[in-house]
Amino acid sequence: EEIEFVFIADADYKEVYLEGCDSQHDIYLHIENSMGYRILSVDDGNQHGIDISECANKYAGDITIPGSVSKGDEYSFLVGGYSNTYGDYTVQLFCITGNITPQPT
Repeated sequence: EEIEFVFIADADYKEVYLEGCDSQHDIYLHIENSMGYRILSVDDGNQHGIDISECANKYAGDITIPGSVSKGDEYSFLVGGYSNTYGDYTVQLFCITGNITPQPT
């Protein structure tokens, strides 16, 4: 079973990511867009550049929304256990402001 956290941007962000390095079991992370389409999945990975050795749990990691995020954009972060495992988890959401590079259209 996956736990869903809905994120609605309250500002423009250069980067938004969910980090789960302090989780107590093997987690799998997903992002869905506002239409419910799964746009990204990560297992035991660190997209944000955190060295896996810096994580308290090498079977956790982080997941980053692709591209910049505009005020009002909505995404869902989903946290699940790998291979239907269950346990305690801890996640933190980071929203980074700064100069946003326009995305090609």
